[in-house]
Amino acid sequence: MSYILVVDDNRFVSTCVKVLLNKENYAAITADDGLQAMNIVRQQLPKAIICDVNMPRMDGYNFVKTLRQSGYPQHIPVIVYTTNKNENEKQLFFELGVSFYLDKSTGTDVLMHALRITCS
Repeated sequence: MSYILVVDDNRFVSTCVKVLLNKENYAAITADDGLQAMNIVRQQLPKAIICDVNMPRMDGYNFVKTLRQSGYPQHIPVIVYTTNKNENEKQLFFELGVSFYLDKSTGTDVLMHALRITCS
């Protein structure tokens, strides 16, 4: 089964994104933080990952860094979806090879457009 992994400690956000993905015919699995996400990735590789930055236990930056250093395929697209607007942080994520760094305030249309591009 091909799926999109949604990593966000805000259950309201992750549920909304999952419902949106399901409406667009994407299967979705949610994780509350980077540690839980790594456990899910170890079981089955996702088609793409949508990831928040600020989370407990393992934040988004350390999750992406661990994912990239753990030998998983580099082609797994990662979309950072956050309320953070820090340009230095954004640059650090791009250095890790994320596909998009999106502000949650841009809305879900932009997120879905980015996902379609990364999954095509």
